[in-house]
Amino acid sequence: MGMGTQYQLEDTAPEANFESLATTSGRVGSNKRASSEASLSSSEQHGEPVSKKIKTTRSRKRVNTSVKKERKREQNKTAALRYRQKKKEEKVECDSQQQELEEKNEKLKDTLRSLEAEISYLKCFWAEVQQAKRLQGTLAL
Repeated sequence: MGMGTQYQLEDTAPEANFESLATTSGRVGSNKRASSEASLSSSEQHGEPVSKKIKTTRSRKRVNTSVKKERKREQNKTAALRYRQKKKEEKVECDSQQQELEEKNEKLKDTLRSLEAEISYLKCFWAEVQQAKRLQGTLAL
């Protein structure tokens, strides 16, 4: 536990850090008071102020989260770009298909008009044939 405390607190005075390390390295006990006293440097035990830096992972977390956020933004930006590009391609393809279908529809309408005209012609032709047969039948009698 003494070694764990060493990693959490770091003295700016190298002598105090060395003394703290020397006193805590041999100690393996579970007494919290003894281990907390052992983690104090000799200058702290005598009441002298020593500035300490507390190593925190918060600054790393902030950096990591900001890096993660930036990476996430970039991924989102590229995904949005890909999505927009895909939608553009789909629209172009859809417009192309629509144009082809409209042209095919016009051709089919032309074919329909042509067939309707042929049907009309054949009906008229059939009516003339029937009339000619009736005339021949009446003349033969």
